[in-house]
Amino acid sequence: MPKYQAEWDANLAKAYAAHLSPDELRSLAKEGRRSPFYSRLERQRPAIAEDMKAASGGLLQRLVSEALTGAAERP
Repeated sequence: MPKYQAEWDANLAKAYAAHLSPDELRSLAKEGRRSPFYSRLERQRPAIAEDMKAASGGLLQRLVSEALTGAAERP
């Protein structure tokens, strides 16, 4: 749902920034898998995922709740 996209994006940016430097992130954004930091990103993925889970759990609950409520209200 677009309503939550900005909050999701902010949480994602914070999670990545907590584990990778700005230079690493720039390199990854520009070079993708060819970046010399790609292997570091792969090693950090579990920690980034945990940060996202902690930061966005409430957001996901709100989104699902609204989606289910909306679906139940439809004829």
